[in-house]
Amino acid sequence: MASSSAYMMAMAILEGATEIGVYGVDMAVTDHEYFWQRPCMWGWVRFARGRGIKVTIPKESALCKMDYQEGRDWQGGKTVTGSNPAFAKPPFTQAAFNEMADIHIKKIVEYNNQIAGLEQLINTHAGCQQAYERLTKVARAVESGVDNLTLSGTVTIK
Repeated sequence: MASSSAYMMAMAILEGATEIGVYGVDMAVTDHEYFWQRPCMWGWVRFARGRGIKVTIPKESALCKMDYQEGRDWQGGKTVTGSNPAFAKPPFTQAAFNEMADIHIKKIVEYNNQIAGLEQLINTHAGCQQAYERLTKVARAVESGVDNLTLSGTVTIK
């Protein structure tokens, strides 16, 4: 079981479901986690269908869909004969992995910029908090009847 969706599929099968709808489980995001979860989910969908359970997956979902077909997608869509076909679009290439890494690098930069902006806001609010905590001490002193109050040796309140 590689995901909570797989657990839910297995549970539905065990509980005797005759129809299962799989909505919101695209697993289309290209990250490491879905790389491992997607095949497990496909297996449970196939298992359920093999047991005669109707499994509905929205047509918009990327789950259980492939864009590569053996024997058809070699050399630009032409079937190739021979023992060593040259792939036009290999499923795993250095360029494809570098492209995916670049996408994640851009996300990391974006999130680091968001973090920097949030850190500035945090520092602003921390400064305000400190100012109001000092003013609380002034208010407490004034409310207790202090007539002559000196702050940091420079400001005197009379």
